[in-house]
Amino acid sequence: MSSSPQGLPTPVLLLFALLAALAAAVPGAFVDPPANDLLLHGHITAGAADALQDHGWTAFQDPWLAGPNWGYPLLHSYPHLSHQLAAGLSVVTGVDPYSAMALLMALMATMLPLACFVGGRWLGLPAERAALAALVAATIRCADVYGHSPLSYSFEAAGLGPQALGGVLGALAVGALVAASGAAGAGSSLAGHTRWQRVALAGVLTSLVVRSHLVAGWVVPLIAGVLVLASTRDRAELGRRIGWLGASGAVAGVLALGFLVPFLGDLGAVNDSAMEAGGRSYGLLRVMQGVFGGGFLDGGPVGVWTLALALAVVGLRRAEGFARGLAVAGVVLILLMAGRATWGNWLDAVPLVGRFHDQRYLLGIHLVVPWLIAAAAPEGLRWLIGRAGNAGSLVNLAARVAVALATVLT
Repeated sequence: MSSSPQGLPTPVLLLFALLAALAAAVPGAFVDPPANDLLLHGHITAGAADALQDHGWTAFQDPWLAGPNWGYPLLHSYPHLSHQLAAGLSVVTGVDPYSAMALLMALMATMLPLACFVGGRWLGLPAERAALAALVAATIRCADVYGHSPLSYSFEAAGLGPQALGGVLGALAVGALVAASGAAGAGSSLAGHTRWQRVALAGVLTSLVVRSHLVAGWVVPLIAGVLVLASTRDRAELGRRIGWLGASGAVAGVLALGFLVPFLGDLGAVNDSAMEAGGRSYGLLRVMQGVFGGGFLDGGPVGVWTLALALAVVGLRRAEGFARGLAVAGVVLILLMAGRATWGNWLDAVPLVGRFHDQRYLLGIHLVVPWLIAAAAPEGLRWLIGRAGNAGSLVNLAARVAVALATVLT
């Protein structure tokens, strides 16, 4: 049985991750809808359920919401996969639409660490490292109102159904895209599949991400592209990998046309404030404070995962090449999160993408950081133990205890 760099067997790490995710997710299935974002997304789900029950699948594909909303154009072009899934659950089981959406969010919070594990394996992480990433994903905290940690979908009641689904599918899609671009699956667990099988898988998953969440649909290809660019040194190989990424993107685009055509057609009629509020841009200093000050990873003060991220930065020089690609992707996401507060309003002129510059880029950071910690933090820990000399065994013991108790701390 393989063991993690901290001495915990892979199944134990995965068990801790699943238990932590369940502890956060189960209360999310019983949150009073008016208390959180279910007030809006439960309402949309109810419209979808009515359309599905009264008129069948054809009507289910078109706008269903007649009540208060952000305006017809936005909800006509909004990615509705989460509402469709919850509406289908409601119609089949008889559960009311609000409860169906709450159950879907709880399920996604539970699935997040498992998706992080599978996506990490597809990226090329060994099983024990991918299990460590799953534990990070399950126990991560976030003080931001648009946080993407499991707790955001339960106790803190700040989670959105679309972003919960987009986060789970996104963790899988990033790994699939990177694996599809490599000649042998990027050294991943998908290496035994043919190139076109990997391209098809990446395309299907990416299309589902696009149909789930607007920002995830942009962040996932961005992360995959940066990973390929930053971790491929041979110029000829880079060209081939970009070409295969393009093939995966083409498959995704074709499969997502049912959403993309009305979305792009109605985009000009959507009020800017309905999709993007410029005042939500953080600025570079505040983003850095959130990442390394504990707010984005430990829910406030510096905790175990913020310290682990610092160890990952230290360990980058000794880690595998794609770990540096993950670090570059993290830097790109930090720069994007800084938004207009740092870069100015010229971002508004960037077609489509210019409308997304706000704190929801945190979704990308929460996808990248668990893999980065798993890929590089153990190397940073080994360096620290070596520097500690005789006290190295105590440092190692403290690290093992911190990882073992991460679920309890959360």
